[in-house]
Amino acid sequence: MKLIEKVREGGKVRRKYDTPATPYARIIADDRVDAETKALLTARYEALNPAALRRTIDRKLRALYQAHQRKTGRASVDAGTVLSEVSVSNDLIEQ
Repeated sequence: MKLIEKVREGGKVRRKYDTPATPYARIIADDRVDAETKALLTARYEALNPAALRRTIDRKLRALYQAHQRKTGRASVDAGTVLSEVSVSNDLIEQ
């Protein structure tokens, strides 16, 4: 949520917020951004595949974990740094 204004009323501060929106939605709604930039951003946004992004992140984290194991020569790592076999999103959901 973006803060639109703050108004002091006596000893209190009243805050007014804009409706929640993603950075992409804010750029598309902004009149100061030219149509060509909006078209490029829209094409990139529509080409995103969340499942593929997740697989890429998981693959790279797994490679980092394996490199750490090779470097330290240990088969185990601290509980906070173990990579889940399911996905990174499980850790995000649990937090």
